[in-house]
Amino acid sequence: MSDLLSVSTPTGRDITPVGARARALIALLSLSPSSACSRTCLQDMLWSTRAPEQGRASLRQELSRLKRHFQKAGVEPLVVERDLVRLSPKSVRLRLKDNNPCNSDGRFLDNVDVRDPEFEDWRRMVLQARSENRLGEFLCTQLLETPAQSQMQLPDFLSSKAPLNSQQTITLAPFEFAGPDVPPMMRDLFRTSLLCLLREADFDVYETSSPPARGQSLSAVTYMRQGIEATLVLKSAPGQRVTWSRTYRLRADSGIGEVLRLCEEITLHIVKSVFASTWSRLPSWDRVSPLLRQEYLLGKRFEFSGNKLLERRAPDAFAKCLALDPDFHPAHVALGFCEIDRVRFGETPAPGRSLDMARQHFEAAASLDPESFWTRCLGIYVAFFSGEQNKSISKLRQLINTAPFDPEKAAYLATLLGHHGDLSGQLDIYDSIDQIGHDSPNWADRGRTCAAVLTDAPDAEDRVRKALSEEGPNEANLVSLLLLFARSGQLQLANTCASQLQRRFMHFDALKWAQRYRHGRPDLYESLVEDFSRLGL
Repeated sequence: MSDLLSVSTPTGRDITPVGARARALIALLSLSPSSACSRTCLQDMLWSTRAPEQGRASLRQELSRLKRHFQKAGVEPLVVERDLVRLSPKSVRLRLKDNNPCNSDGRFLDNVDVRDPEFEDWRRMVLQARSENRLGEFLCTQLLETPAQSQMQLPDFLSSKAPLNSQQTITLAPFEFAGPDVPPMMRDLFRTSLLCLLREADFDVYETSSPPARGQSLSAVTYMRQGIEATLVLKSAPGQRVTWSRTYRLRADSGIGEVLRLCEEITLHIVKSVFASTWSRLPSWDRVSPLLRQEYLLGKRFEFSGNKLLERRAPDAFAKCLALDPDFHPAHVALGFCEIDRVRFGETPAPGRSLDMARQHFEAAASLDPESFWTRCLGIYVAFFSGEQNKSISKLRQLINTAPFDPEKAAYLATLLGHHGDLSGQLDIYDSIDQIGHDSPNWADRGRTCAAVLTDAPDAEDRVRKALSEEGPNEANLVSLLLLFARSGQLQLANTCASQLQRRFMHFDALKWAQRYRHGRPDLYESLVEDFSRLGL
């Protein structure tokens, strides 16, 4: 929709910014209450796939470019404060114009492939409003003004299979919106964001016309009078006995960032409610208290969610485990790896402090279980990032030679070799696993095809083709194919792969892929950054 935005001076001269993100930033400010957004909100909306520090830097650069652009035109519509960005009410006038979006044959935005029933419903309402000559009034109500009366019923159900237990079903139903105080855009954002977070937390969420006959139901009734008030109640069938309940509230004038944070809180408690009914099925945890099991499993779910908002919750859950039991070995290991990841991916302003904390957790874990495979891996990472590469590679080779061969753990050791820059050794381990077979559901993300391409193996192309035929176009295989084309000079095919990668995997982070080799093979890291940048990733 930012393509429909135009900016002009009082004399009518067009000064619309060229960049898509610059236009989107202006559009967000225009459609926000009081024409203002927090920096966090803009960063989350426009640079969500980047690390927080990189997102903040990108926002600063974009704001500087915009200010220079408008200063050249002799206008200053932007007010940039420490935590807030807004349009100056004295310098800016917002107008919603009917740009004749509906063609004579009744089409409207039919070339936009959103694949969302709600978008299609909204598009049909615009067409109907257009046919009744009230499009401007309709769009103002939808996007800019608080409607005088609004009430909407959404009697749909959201079903989710509980993780670790295929017999249990969680049903989230129904949503009910009522009241005049919150714009429809916020209602839709709340509902859509909640669904997205549930899906990204690895719930199998889909819409049905009625709840399942068996299992548990998680009903969510959302009333919007003086803002958003969401009450979630977990009920167990039969009998519908209430076993869990929590209420959330949000002001009517809340910004987009606050709506997203509310959805994150709701997702957190939905995940907790699911694990509350599944932890007892894990037999290896007999001597661990139920609350400790719940917090640890919750942390692991966040850690591997693939969603940055949820990933940031993982350390808190692991820290709660240590508050319950300071000698809980898995939590020390998990927190150590969380700090290592912050250093590895440049997500901390103080890498030295994160490394010290990782070392403390390693020492605690080693005092509890020094021979644990994951304790030893954590120790290797601590030595590696402390600049003791000779010591870390020695420990790694010792672990490879002494640890019982397990495909999943061997794949992790291959990843460690890759970080150390030993891509040939990494490929040897992958080949050893192939010789005995494997059934790991996460195998496709381990990067064996990438290792073949990056080592310029003579059979790299055959390996990529075989992986694609057996596993399909998953993220690792598409990256391998992209690099294969880019390094052989077939840039048109490489660009096609890049487009597919961005379309299929919205959270793909090219910089994160490159940073795997930043410390062990800085030359390879720079080469990957150049390849990804050339392809617009």
